[in-house]
Amino acid sequence: MALTPMIVIGCGGSGSKVVVGLRQRLEVELRRLGWDEGIPRAWQLLSVDTPGAQETNMEFGPPLPSADYISTSSQQQVYAPIDYSVSSHASNQQALDRLVGWRPPPELNVPVANGAGQWRAVGRTVAFSGLDRFAKRFKSGLSSCIGGQAQLQRLGELVGDPAMPGTTPFVVVISSMAGGTGAGIFMDICDVARVVEPDLQDRIMSVLFTAEVFQNLRGGSGLQPNTVAVLSELMAGYFDRDRQAERLYTGIVDEQQD
Repeated sequence: MALTPMIVIGCGGSGSKVVVGLRQRLEVELRRLGWDEGIPRAWQLLSVDTPGAQETNMEFGPPLPSADYISTSSQQQVYAPIDYSVSSHASNQQALDRLVGWRPPPELNVPVANGAGQWRAVGRTVAFSGLDRFAKRFKSGLSSCIGGQAQLQRLGELVGDPAMPGTTPFVVVISSMAGGTGAGIFMDICDVARVVEPDLQDRIMSVLFTAEVFQNLRGGSGLQPNTVAVLSELMAGYFDRDRQAERLYTGIVDEQQD
């Protein structure tokens, strides 16, 4: 069985730490095999998070290359201007109704430069202002999966599997269900991936952590409610398999399909 192209996306702080650790482990194991070409181009390891700068967590591994980190808040420091941008876009697309019932108040005092503060709604709203950057980076990752086919085959030959790899990757989205950014955006990340490349419809999967993994974390009163809310949204999506892509994506990610 041939090695398979992969795009692994860590959402939020927890998901990003997993991707950082995975990258370091892959580099070690590949060197141990005698491979000296680094992470194959057909294995894309990405992080999507709210802070404008990638967090450093050396206990998991060195930071990802800057091109592999996508900040949804960009250079914004506070929430209010992002709320204005997203609501203006929704109004232009005649989709203001899609913000009703969950959009946080614009005066909410959350320093988005540091994260979403366990507010799932903040994480998701901020993400809508950065989905174009994710869509663009994801599309380039798909191109790398195609362009890296020969390199991945060389790695397969090294490990005793010379079969020609495919070009369509599997996409693995990793996130906590308990925090603000990852729990708020991972479903949108999955949806944007299939909007950018419809052939991925049945090749996207998620690895999700519930609140129990943070049981020793202080100040985590919102972790369990967030997990329950995410489970509810997951089940709603499961029973609505024919749903269309979110209308708020229009004008944000559709241009990346050109």
